[in-house]
Amino acid sequence: MNSLILGFGNAGEALHLPVLRKLLAASPALNLNPLFHVFDNQAARMGRHTDDVQFHSLIPTAEVDLLGPTVCHVCTPPGNRVELIGTLLERGHRYILVEKPVASDAISLDQLIGLEKKYSAHVLVVSVFSNSRLVEKIRSLIEPEPDTQAWRLMSVQKKSRYDRSAARANEHIFEIEIPHQVALAVDLFGPATVKNASTSHMVTPDGRVIPDMGTGRIQLSHHNGAISVLDSSLVHPSRERAIRVHTGRGSLFTGHFPAGRDDNVSTLVMGGKTQIILDEPLTQCISLAYRYFNKIDQERTVASHPALSSMTLPFHRQVMQILDAAKRAAVSTPVYQDNSASLEPDNVSAGLNGRRLL
Repeated sequence: MNSLILGFGNAGEALHLPVLRKLLAASPALNLNPLFHVFDNQAARMGRHTDDVQFHSLIPTAEVDLLGPTVCHVCTPPGNRVELIGTLLERGHRYILVEKPVASDAISLDQLIGLEKKYSAHVLVVSVFSNSRLVEKIRSLIEPEPDTQAWRLMSVQKKSRYDRSAARANEHIFEIEIPHQVALAVDLFGPATVKNASTSHMVTPDGRVIPDMGTGRIQLSHHNGAISVLDSSLVHPSRERAIRVHTGRGSLFTGHFPAGRDDNVSTLVMGGKTQIILDEPLTQCISLAYRYFNKIDQERTVASHPALSSMTLPFHRQVMQILDAAKRAAVSTPVYQDNSASLEPDNVSAGLNGRRLL
């Protein structure tokens, strides 16, 4: 199975390529080609060949240029996804893995769903949290709970993102990390509508104001009665990716995801006890996608997997509709105020040999 990365920025070069190298070494059953292909239309990046990476100035065809089935990793910004994926399909590609957000709006996503059907293609969306071992554990804990109207979820994501935000134009905080958070909430609690939303601006060190890129909050009302509150900050001095779930019988679970690409541990606190979980959500997500594509290509029956449903285009249509509604409903605060919540426990270092998960 070939791999073609389209867009060699942060997602393509720093996230997807290292995962592919890891899977090549650790998962021979995936049949990965050891030569990875990259399409990036910025000439300055051409010629950055390594022994295992080949750059292309034009999108290669599946059968003629790459000589076989290829998983296309779409890591470009969401604005041109319909045109780019349409070109991939015209050139014979049928297995596509798209970074979030899958499209710039619900109309574009509907066009992608139409293209997938027209070409009998298989398009999956990167759903990091849904592929987390931590979420797998939480999912198993809440499924037996019958009183969904009492369910409550708080999701927190914090980091500092000044440089990348200043270098890009027309971004919105609801396009950065919150798409993952919305997908997780819908995965765990089901379909939802936006109850309220808010944002604040980012102010860079030189005084530049970047609208709607400081903090963001979305509150969701799920159709089953559950409530989710999603907080994101791109101006926080430390990193935190966390989730807290209350269930109908009063159970409380607090989980911290790996804080970054150099971290592979999640923690789950329940009943006063902390579980340490080996967790590499992006690696698990991409591995699942390749297993899915391989089974299709070899005409095997695709085994069901809880995380797969959260990687389909119809699922992400729900997510996109929520994000569009949140943008329309958001009350924007011009002055930076980081009022985002924190789920960092007071005794976060207890039992973790002093290792602080931020």
